[in-house]
Amino acid sequence: MVGVSLATVSRVIKLKQDTGWVSPKRKGKCGREMKNTPRDDGHLLRKSKRDPRKKSDTSNTDLKENFIQISSSTARRRLIAASRKARRPVKKQLLTKAMKKTM
Repeated sequence: MVGVSLATVSRVIKLKQDTGWVSPKRKGKCGREMKNTPRDDGHLLRKSKRDPRKKSDTSNTDLKENFIQISSSTARRRLIAASRKARRPVKKQLLTKAMKKTM
């Protein structure tokens, strides 16, 4: 009915009887391993500090020169985790002749 096997239910009940409580915490490392290393993150941070207005995709392209391949969203997440503010290059509107006359 619930989508849980009988063995799982039995294990949880036995754990509750033995210890008195059931912990929702998982043991060990869960989830996928990181594709890049802390050293790779350091490269990304250094590139970001050199040119803070550079987009994360451009920083990511620079990393590919060092044979580090990560997606732009991963690069963005790593920068945010390192407390680097997200920046977006601003494109200013060009002044027209009419705008220049009013100045």
